[in-house]
Amino acid sequence: TLVYPGLLNVVAFLLLIPFLLYIYISPLIISCLCLTFMYWGNARQCYFFFCVVCIL
Repeated sequence: TLVYPGLLNVVAFLLLIPFLLYIYISPLIISCLCLTFMYWGNARQCYFFFCVVCIL
């Protein structure tokens, strides 16, 4: 019975890793997309994208 809570903690931690990676990586992806949109002259799309992300 002592192993079970430890196993639950490991599973919870493993589930947290992709979530944390998403939190750290998504702003970088958004920034890249934003720069791409601005490069193509579609700055409005960029701001709309930021609004959607902020809501989420």
